[in-house]
Amino acid sequence: MKKSSLYLIAALSIFIMFACASKQNTGETLYDDEGEEDPFAEADAIYNEAMRVEAEGNSEEALSYYLGAVDEYEKIGVTDCENWGYAHYYIGLIYMEMEEHALSAEHFGKSYKILKKALGRDDPQVAQILTYKGVMEKDNGDIEEAMKSFTRALEIREKEDPPDENQIRILKMNISDIREGW
Repeated sequence: MKKSSLYLIAALSIFIMFACASKQNTGETLYDDEGEEDPFAEADAIYNEAMRVEAEGNSEEALSYYLGAVDEYEKIGVTDCENWGYAHYYIGLIYMEMEEHALSAEHFGKSYKILKKALGRDDPQVAQILTYKGVMEKDNGDIEEAMKSFTRALEIREKEDPPDENQIRILKMNISDIREGW
């Protein structure tokens, strides 16, 4: 694993997730609290199963569930569903563990596009995704894209109140590495 990956992994803060309430998939039409048909029910049930399986330590099985959830969210056709963005995020993390950097960067990129709409452009979680995306791009040799990801993540982190000095330091180290010809 490259130096930038170690910087990131060594000092990462906990990534806070806002998951939807767990729903059981019975094969029947699922409804929300108001009795309306819930178009997200199937996708959310798969997503929640992925999270459960991953919590048990089975990343490979969780990956297949996350990919299934992504497919279901794409069928719905929304562009700002948090769980859809987080599913891509967790797929990116699993691919990162598997050292599949191109696939990891691809899913972090998809997560970024979805969650910046769902959470807002300047949300700290968006910065976290950009940081991971930048590390994978850097490790893949896509230096220009990595610099864009790190720079944008740094802009977000510097606006936080209070700023996350640890994340700012990590981002500055990655940017410095790139400028020094990493």
